[in-house]
Amino acid sequence: LAEEGIPSLVYKGAALAAQAYGSVRARSASDIDLLGAPADAGRASDMITGLGWSLKPGQLTVPRSGQALTIRLTCEITHDGRWPSVDLHWRTEPVRANLRLPFEELLEYSDLIDVGGVPLRSLCARHAALVTVAHGTRSFWQAFKWIADAPVQLSDLNGPGLDEVRAEAREVGAGSAFALAEALTSDVLGTPPAREEASIRRLRNDVWRRHLSPDAQGRVEEPGPLNREIWRF
Repeated sequence: LAEEGIPSLVYKGAALAAQAYGSVRARSASDIDLLGAPADAGRASDMITGLGWSLKPGQLTVPRSGQALTIRLTCEITHDGRWPSVDLHWRTEPVRANLRLPFEELLEYSDLIDVGGVPLRSLCARHAALVTVAHGTRSFWQAFKWIADAPVQLSDLNGPGLDEVRAEAREVGAGSAFALAEALTSDVLGTPPAREEASIRRLRNDVWRRHLSPDAQGRVEEPGPLNREIWRF
């Protein structure tokens, strides 16, 4: 994309693992998330399909220039047919009001991150934290990795940095999500997790055992206490 003059950012997944934990092996990722400008979505999608991926059936058409309705109705389109799949986003949240961060601002403050030995441009730490809390809240914090990610990212912003990102969250429409993330991680996890990979894995296993109580096959038949805690918040 960069070679064709299409600005983009790699975010979430492996980029978040490298940024927050210092290793792409510290956190699972099932796809590649790319973020670009709405006006570039059509060209970017054409390039992705040209490399061997295909558009996942049943989605809205890729937004082209002037297709304002498609751009407003959704925020991403998935390309599969190869592993991993590629999710192309033109904003970070389906509802713009949940996180009013335009791509141009995210690009301006972006950082170069070493992802498995490859330097890639991604969100800065504070914007990555805002994306996590907005995405986690919208999805009712149903993935353990989001609950583990949030305190690690927030701990990196401790002190004045945390106050600044908390204020920015309110300005961009994510104030409630940010407050929820702080309360949820404190209540469920007790303390922010250590950065070591083994400690993160033990922490996630502990959350699983304490809050979802799966049966011998690893299945969970009831929503479980964790979901009830999320609804309570």
